[in-house]
Amino acid sequence: MNASQSRCETSYMLSISLIRLINYAGKELVDFIADYLTGIRARRVFPAVQPGYMRPMVPDEAPQEGESFQDIFEDFQRIVLPGASSPACTELEMIVMDWLAKMIGLPTTFMHSSKDSKGGGVIQTTASEATFISLMAGRTEAIRTNKAAHPNLNASEINARLVAYCSDQAHSSVEKAGLIGLVRMHYLESDYETLGINGETLSQALKLDREAGLIPFWVCATLGTTGSCSFDNLKELGQVCLKERSAFICPEFRHWLEGVEMANSIHWQIALSKRFRALKLWFVLRSFGVTGLQEHIRKGVRLAARFEAMVASDTRFEIPAKRHLGMVVFRLRGDNELTETLLKRVNSSGKIHCVPASLKIKETARAILANEELKDIPMAPARKVPLGETRLRNSHFGTSLLLANSPMSPKIVNGSFAAIFDSNELFKEFTRRLKLSEVDENSPAVVRRRLKGMVMCGKQFSLDSRMDVVSTMNLQEKEKTESDSDSQKSLPCMPESPEQENSSN
Repeated sequence: MNASQSRCETSYMLSISLIRLINYAGKELVDFIADYLTGIRARRVFPAVQPGYMRPMVPDEAPQEGESFQDIFEDFQRIVLPGASSPACTELEMIVMDWLAKMIGLPTTFMHSSKDSKGGGVIQTTASEATFISLMAGRTEAIRTNKAAHPNLNASEINARLVAYCSDQAHSSVEKAGLIGLVRMHYLESDYETLGINGETLSQALKLDREAGLIPFWVCATLGTTGSCSFDNLKELGQVCLKERSAFICPEFRHWLEGVEMANSIHWQIALSKRFRALKLWFVLRSFGVTGLQEHIRKGVRLAARFEAMVASDTRFEIPAKRHLGMVVFRLRGDNELTETLLKRVNSSGKIHCVPASLKIKETARAILANEELKDIPMAPARKVPLGETRLRNSHFGTSLLLANSPMSPKIVNGSFAAIFDSNELFKEFTRRLKLSEVDENSPAVVRRRLKGMVMCGKQFSLDSRMDVVSTMNLQEKEKTESDSDSQKSLPCMPESPEQENSSN
């Protein structure tokens, strides 16, 4: 058994185990909820535990291998449930966020348990909310420091001069954060090849804005853009800022995190209350383990590389952005309208969903293979298209495709012609090589009328009509060749020269 087969079988077993886990755990949880509500009068209203009770009862790191649901659920009742109303919610979040920080290789300054840390991770409702909170915290700090340096300025005057920075490929939530925070956003043009921004681009923007009297205060670096999963150069951006004053669970993908130690850790949120989101993360980390999550991510990257190779082998497509991790960006060569039409057809099938994205001036499609049960990309077997489906598959062909020009002609159509003749270039070539007046007078009148109408109106026509054009073109070419040959044969013989006459004599 080779390594690829081993990985596929491991992934398949993980999928089966997950389905069985959901089936079993779902029933257990429903029974637990019913029993909890039935016996709720016997439970304490206020917990009997003290703040900090949970840390000594759980490991410092997430388990490497997945654990059984029974073990996790027993720990939930023994460790979490006694302090469910308070303080278990906050303490479990601090623990699992430290687990996650270690899994993706963040510095200790981002962890709650570190002595040199001012705070650790906080689970927000959405990524958009996290972006907004970060910007608001940065704005608050910028107003405070600038007011101390310039006491004659009030908060409104300082806020009017603040400017934030992000890539032109950043998520729309960054723009929304700037609008709600009432600060201007400077969009930095991304590199045409990498679709990311670097330190030099940021430095030039800072210089120009300062000369214009603005106050730079916040930079948003994107590690995996929405449109193409491209990465900004975090290390260079972090160095510039210092002068101014998921996938990372797998070690092989952490080079994009270089420079994260230069970012600011902000421990803050809008809501005063907190939902128990940490419980979800706790169950996931313990159920899959670090190894299981790594394999899930690596499988997605492998499938994306396989899909990318399949797209690259088809000359009709191009890959406008380098693939990073598990997302492939592709498009049909030519006008944007072609890719837009392809997306509409693919998505309307209901079997596959591709999300569009605009990269620079190119419309693209994005594909992520995230099916847990998918071991490899299946190759659909080739099949013949029934004539009855031809119009549904290609609206350019009319019902006359199913008809013949003469009663005795065959009613069989080779499907390859549908692809070959599905282009108006045929008519352009026809009008270039053949004048209407040169159509063979011996051709049927119906053919001559059809050819004339096709060239004059320029509309899409059926396969039979297009084949008439080709047949006529081929006939004219053949007759021209034969005519040239006959002309050569009918040329009079040149008289022999005197020297030839003498030599012959």
